[in-house]
Amino acid sequence: MRSLLTNITANHISESEPKISRYRFTFLLNRIPILQKLLNIAVYPLFFLVRLLRKFRREEGKSIVIVSLHRLGDTVFTIPAIKEIIKHYDRDIYIVCSKQSELIYSYVFPELNYRILCKNDFILDGRLSKGKTRKLFNNLKPKTIFDLTRSVQSAFLIFNSPARELIGANDEHFRAIYTNFTTIRKTPHLVDAYLDVVNTKFKIENDKGIKEFKTNFNKDGKILIHPFGGWAAKEWELDKFILLAEKLHLEYSVEIIVPPNSINSQAKLGVDIQEIPISETNSITDLIDKIKECSLFIGNDTGPLYIASMVGKPTFTIYGPTNPDYSIPFGDNHKFISKIIGCSPEKNKQYCFTHAGRVGCPAFKCMELLDVDEVYNKLLPFIQKHCNKKFMNLA
Repeated sequence: MRSLLTNITANHISESEPKISRYRFTFLLNRIPILQKLLNIAVYPLFFLVRLLRKFRREEGKSIVIVSLHRLGDTVFTIPAIKEIIKHYDRDIYIVCSKQSELIYSYVFPELNYRILCKNDFILDGRLSKGKTRKLFNNLKPKTIFDLTRSVQSAFLIFNSPARELIGANDEHFRAIYTNFTTIRKTPHLVDAYLDVVNTKFKIENDKGIKEFKTNFNKDGKILIHPFGGWAAKEWELDKFILLAEKLHLEYSVEIIVPPNSINSQAKLGVDIQEIPISETNSITDLIDKIKECSLFIGNDTGPLYIASMVGKPTFTIYGPTNPDYSIPFGDNHKFISKIIGCSPEKNKQYCFTHAGRVGCPAFKCMELLDVDEVYNKLLPFIQKHCNKKFMNLA
């Protein structure tokens, strides 16, 4: 049972929370291989014919287009791959993405061009792009497309593009769309999954060095705690985060940051009594600005934490139904904790058998069994390394 403070929060649903139906379909394909084979046989000839006809009607394009239709965390994971793409081109480069992703990308790549797609540009729960959306996309006149999205959404956006090269990773039944194709890797890390796409075109050198973001230390800043995640199964309980904040607040400057309207006034009052500030970040820009001033970031396996790693801050992640090997930021300044139980993700599996709690998880035991003292004891040496005590700040 989720505890009191969790229950009195507002109905918080992250913008990035996925539709369960989408994952049920993927779940079935993975469990019943014959369905995957039948799907491959059915759609391959269709895409092959479309690409063949497009070849004879091709208009010579000039631009390089990167398609990255992701939630926040995966947006950060694509950055090393995009850096590699930029190394090889001096012509116009466009990134097609959501507005939230643009705010992240423009922090790292202010010189690039952006084309924004939103929910209204797609139908069928975001799976299929509208005809006018594909037309606007083709107006970019791409010569080469790098599809870093790896989904049905991007496949149907680019399948009739006039581009000479379509480079990407996707499900096997979309193979005929691409001139350079790689299957979606099942092994860690997610950053490597996007680098795989670039590797089909260019040989990447020093791939270890490009994965780690430069650290930006500020030992006199606050410890930021972000208690929410993309969906409920990935969230440690809110009241546990508050208890953790109270313990840390005895010696360190701590602040809780949350999305707008995610905590109601009663919960806020409980935090205010402990003199721990709680702030709402109203945009990705607000979030980045807040993170830039902190000393260390604590959160679940979710986008804001990976944004913190991008900005160069040490991070501490609380993992539950997802495998840390797939997403933990690279480098010595990032640590994590997880409670290993019988249904935890297996080695070389990104999620537990319930697809990270999105398909039929009866209880979020991996999170509920992880208590505050366990997290505090694992976290404290890491904090001592990266943060000054607040009494030192007053000296």
